[in-house]
Amino acid sequence: MNLQRGQRLIQNAYDCINRGDYSTAVRYFDDVLQYGEVSAILHDKGFCLNELGRYQAAIRCFDRVISLENRHSDLYISAFYNKGRSYIGLNKREQAIACFDAVLSIDPYHANARMGKDMLL
Repeated sequence: MNLQRGQRLIQNAYDCINRGDYSTAVRYFDDVLQYGEVSAILHDKGFCLNELGRYQAAIRCFDRVISLENRHSDLYISAFYNKGRSYIGLNKREQAIACFDAVLSIDPYHANARMGKDMLL
């Protein structure tokens, strides 16, 4: 894929997200991912899948980001947080709490993870 085409696909995906068209954004992200895994694209695809209620597929994206990223990177932390959101969607309270705990072990001041955990306790 040439760089210009890749950038256009990514921009189209983010335009779709801004319009709330998550399913089309997922298709654009899938087109980009055919050419190689990129943590940010996997993460944002997972976000869209969460918004669509496709929690298991979202978890697979977030797990892949977690495996690719450094423990202290913003994407790693965000992937764990959003994985917790996926588990909430699946009504898996303990798994969600474990994800929020993973975030809080790295960033004890992560307000969203704290709020998510408190909501479940």
